[in-house]
Amino acid sequence: VQNDTLKEGQLNITQQVYTNIVLSHLRELWTNYGNLEEICFAPGTLDVIAKMLAELQPHANVFGGSDVTANSIRWIGNELGHAPDPTWSTGTSADGGDPNSPIFCPAECDTTLQVFDRWFWGPHTLLRPLRDLIDVYHRTVGRNCLLMLDLTPDRSGIIPSEYANRYKELGDFIRSCYGSSVRPSIQNSSVDFLTYMLVFNAPVSVDRSVIQEDQTRGQVIRAYTITALIAITKDQSEWTEVATGTSIGNKKIDLWKKGTLLIRAVKLNITKTVDVPGLKSFTVHLCA
Repeated sequence: VQNDTLKEGQLNITQQVYTNIVLSHLRELWTNYGNLEEICFAPGTLDVIAKMLAELQPHANVFGGSDVTANSIRWIGNELGHAPDPTWSTGTSADGGDPNSPIFCPAECDTTLQVFDRWFWGPHTLLRPLRDLIDVYHRTVGRNCLLMLDLTPDRSGIIPSEYANRYKELGDFIRSCYGSSVRPSIQNSSVDFLTYMLVFNAPVSVDRSVIQEDQTRGQVIRAYTITALIAITKDQSEWTEVATGTSIGNKKIDLWKKGTLLIRAVKLNITKTVDVPGLKSFTVHLCA
């Protein structure tokens, strides 16, 4: 509470009065609306709020709550919608994380629909173009980060139609590009779970791949390469490298550096790991 800048009509209250109002509001919000998926903690959160969290919303994911709950997620360090590559699922610093940290604390990338990092609605404010939002999706979700794209109601409490249309355009792209994959005729893995291969009956066009790691026992994959059998080439047995990376985590999207390729097979090679790796999925797509 800062009482040295009061305007006419503003009430002069103590810090304790303000704190009591906050605690009353939080108890109402955390009690009357079911289980909350995510709660954001600011630096310097009061101990009494942390105790209330444990009492009323113990299963909520807490943004910035690594010191108060095991269900913490961390800030990525910017509000641009750009996560570093790599971004690890462990560590508590506001950056790409630390693969050697014992603390599982996935990253969240918060960013705006409006330009110039504007969070609140304003008249005549420009929206970020669809191509920028697609880039944001690949730099966040595609880099093992949870994308939190703001929702901005106007002064009537309604999401303006042009805003809703832009959200839908992004959703339409995600569904069209990643809603289904180029299906292989054969898929298998090596006995040591270090190689996963997709084989196609006929040549298919592909320009990207999606890997999802099973993090039930933590994030264990440290490096990988993706190679493909090109359909039209002098050496039909030569595997061509199309992508490399380190962190996979919840999801890693690789836009192939060689662009769209006509292939007969594709292989994920896990080249470094700290435990027996597990995959939720490995798929390829054509979105160009």
